[in-house]
Amino acid sequence: MSAQESDAPSMPSGRPHTGRARNEQVRQAILASTVALLAEPGKGGITIEAVARQAKVGKQTIYRWWPTKSALLIEAFTGEARNSVPDIDTGDVACDLEHFLMRTFNAVRTPVVSGALRALIAGALADEDSAEVLRGYAAERRDALTAILTRARQRREIAADADLRLAAEQTMGYIWYRLILADTPLIDFTSDALAAALLRQLGHR
Repeated sequence: MSAQESDAPSMPSGRPHTGRARNEQVRQAILASTVALLAEPGKGGITIEAVARQAKVGKQTIYRWWPTKSALLIEAFTGEARNSVPDIDTGDVACDLEHFLMRTFNAVRTPVVSGALRALIAGALADEDSAEVLRGYAAERRDALTAILTRARQRREIAADADLRLAAEQTMGYIWYRLILADTPLIDFTSDALAAALLRQLGHR
């Protein structure tokens, strides 16, 4: 072995690269902190500074992934919704729809989600940023439901001329009504009844 070779620094072998994993953990911590802060009473108008303190990161770390507060809030809420209500394709629209509505009702019943949504609704009346976040969240949930119904139409489980957008908006409108105005809680039995009514409307076969 030459002197040059013996003096060369030894390189570690098989060492896992953890930078990407650490970055994803930080990113998820920021998203979770955003949802948690919005759910706290009086925190409807949260700031990037508040999220940074909660997540124990610098503001620039947040801006690295989200250029605006609205972008952060939209991703936080849509991500929370997708995690709480995953899209499961069982091959049967009745099962898919019942699963979607039951998981949606369960998510909306949790204090973190219901508190955050009510805070956004209150803020949307006076703040365009909050209104943009609320529109983005509502559109993502409506599109998720429409995707389930679209698969059903492709499998000929519902009528070919069924108005899927109208059905999705009616369903989500009912959930928003129950969240904001109704004096009775969302319960699993109600989700089953809502799924059955929606399927009848769509000409389920």
